[in-house]
Amino acid sequence: MRTLVQAGLFVALAGAVHLGLALGWQRLGPAGARSAGAQGEALVTLQAVPAAYSTLAKAWDRPPEAGRAPPRAPAPAPDDAPARAVQRDAAPAHASA
Repeated sequence: MRTLVQAGLFVALAGAVHLGLALGWQRLGPAGARSAGAQGEALVTLQAVPAAYSTLAKAWDRPPEAGRAPPRAPAPAPDDAPARAVQRDAAPAHASA
């Protein structure tokens, strides 16, 4: 029962927050390009892009420069220790009771 009450309260709270944001969104002020009126004739706002964006777009379209491959690490020296065979102990005998 307690879980249902908590879930109901949180759903109502989330709905109220969403509704408040949706209704108050217009009062937050202009953000980006806006148009209004009859088919956008009453108000149109455009903003120029900084010149640095052009350079950024050209750099994005250019393929990366191919450089030299990094030097390879030297191969490790062979181990001078003699190879040993792994010896396994025989399985312990089971005592029957």
